[in-house]
Amino acid sequence: MSITVRERAGGSIPGIAPSNNYPTADGKWIVIGGNNSNVFRRLMRVLGQPELAENPRYATDKNRSLHHLELDTLIADWTRQHPLAYLLDCLHAAGVPAGPINSVAEVVNEAQFIERESIQSVAVGENET
Repeated sequence: MSITVRERAGGSIPGIAPSNNYPTADGKWIVIGGNNSNVFRRLMRVLGQPELAENPRYATDKNRSLHHLELDTLIADWTRQHPLAYLLDCLHAAGVPAGPINSVAEVVNEAQFIERESIQSVAVGENET
């Protein structure tokens, strides 16, 4: 019996591409999951390069996985040109899974976390360790 141990991979999912975190023009980050063939086609249309969905290098799940670094570079080059809100609007309108990667400040001020009381304030004394 063979055991496979997954190691840290950052924002990507090994063997699943493209699926990663990408920088935006306004200094934020976005996570995009475009690994399914249908979703990948929609993603490439949003990027303005629909022909890449038919390119043999990217036409199958396996090939996209083999060329994930190329795809990540291509997508990051596009996301760097646009602010987060624009990217989310475009991707959601096209049916491509995407979401913001929130900073700690954004998380603690997020209405849904406050409403659910997921964020708590606690007093910390000066002499506590």
